[in-house]
Amino acid sequence: MEHHVGIDVSLELSSLCVLDATGKVVREAKVASEPEALVAFLRGLGVTIVRVGLEAGPLSQWLYDGLKKAGFEAVLLETRHVKAALSAMTIKTDRRDARGIAQLLRMGWYRPVYRKSVPSQEVRALLAARKQMQIKAMDLEQTLRGLLRGFGLKVGDVSRGKLAARIGVVHGSGCGADALGDVGDRLLQPRMPILPFKLNQDRRHHIPRQQHKVTNWPAYDASLRQRGSLTVWFTDEAIAAWAAEPRTTRGGQPWYSPLAILTALTLRAVFRLAYRQAEGLIGSIVGLLGISLRVPDHTTLSRLAATLDVPRPQRAGVGADSEPMHLLVDSTGLKLCGKGEWLLEKHGTATRRSWRMLHLGVDAGSGRIVASILTRKDMNDASQVDPLLDQVAGSVASLTADGAYDQDRVYAGVARHHPEAAVVVPPRATAVPSDTAENAPTQRDGRLWHIARHGRMSWQSASGYNKRARVEATMNRWKQVIGAELRAHTDERRRTEVAVAVHALNRMLDLGRPSYARVA
Repeated sequence: MEHHVGIDVSLELSSLCVLDATGKVVREAKVASEPEALVAFLRGLGVTIVRVGLEAGPLSQWLYDGLKKAGFEAVLLETRHVKAALSAMTIKTDRRDARGIAQLLRMGWYRPVYRKSVPSQEVRALLAARKQMQIKAMDLEQTLRGLLRGFGLKVGDVSRGKLAARIGVVHGSGCGADALGDVGDRLLQPRMPILPFKLNQDRRHHIPRQQHKVTNWPAYDASLRQRGSLTVWFTDEAIAAWAAEPRTTRGGQPWYSPLAILTALTLRAVFRLAYRQAEGLIGSIVGLLGISLRVPDHTTLSRLAATLDVPRPQRAGVGADSEPMHLLVDSTGLKLCGKGEWLLEKHGTATRRSWRMLHLGVDAGSGRIVASILTRKDMNDASQVDPLLDQVAGSVASLTADGAYDQDRVYAGVARHHPEAAVVVPPRATAVPSDTAENAPTQRDGRLWHIARHGRMSWQSASGYNKRARVEATMNRWKQVIGAELRAHTDERRRTEVAVAVHALNRMLDLGRPSYARVA
């Protein structure tokens, strides 16, 4: 006959209850809370044990491992479910709890809890201990500040690395209480071994920054001037293809080609003009050139912006023999101009600002934007990796992003699109190895191993993570050149506004980009 065993775990002695298939109690006992003692008791019963159930807890995980190694089918039960099921008991004892756990096992009224691997628990324990030491160190600092304040000595706002020096200065100019020096020393001494990485805090900010110089300054200076030239944006190709091709279907004939509308919207984006000012600028250019071209009015530009198909950005030199791309991914917020801004400026009303999230994919080699998506502000960054990769032409060698992208779906999305690509994403502070870390480690497991043994700075240098600064520079260039807000009032026009801005920024890079060399 099949039997189920319920164990109510305590620190010294655990209560056990053995039930048969009909729910009859076969045996009840108290056994030492040790895996060996539990295994010896269960094997001595001489019955067929189907499952052994334990309520999830710190000690239960250790006993669970021992029972599994001994060959028993052990189950960790979810704590809240067990509590809810046993709350109907009028009298609660360890013996009754063990019987209730056994009944839950027999009837199948339980939810098993996932058991983390031993390496995961070790890393988790290390992080928890480090957090507690940081808390205790901060408590010591606040205690010392409070003691000195009672004597009229104010430490003030100072970094932790300079706290000891600051306390020495304050005490030296204070009230002359000699015992305060001993108190400060006693409280500060335990703090340094707890946080050894703070030993060089007072010197770490005096390391000079690297100096670089632009080696192609004449060419780069000329490209910067070209960005303001109207002939760069109002090209001969646009003039030749200004008129739309005749349509062969029913309806009115269009006057302006998509290239003409793209040219007008690009001028508007580069020079930050309203639709009416963009109309006036195009009219003046046509007049100065002495050519006969129709000038699209502001309503036409606004209407066609909703349906304009802007060509996708392409990586320069894409071909069969081109090297794989190193893709950099990040996101930023773009503010929406609307009623809330007007109310704030006019009446000082505190309103919630509205914005959209801009997700960019940048080629680390050329600096060009190769993918872009505009989403709502509540969309997760990691959820946009798949759509960004769909826009990338050619192979990808690596995808680099910040810690917000440390999610399983990012690794899965990169593996689907480019199985050989590396994912360079820093793990979060609470990251733990996977269950297969010992036998089949993943990319993330190798990253955790490297950081644990050599430090995060070493991993950043070895993996090339520092190249992510280039996508941050692209975001800054976007807000400096295009602006930090979206001026369109509908989502369709906003997407076109983003696509036109990508087109303009890539065109500026084609004119010329700086080459840097480190200065010793």
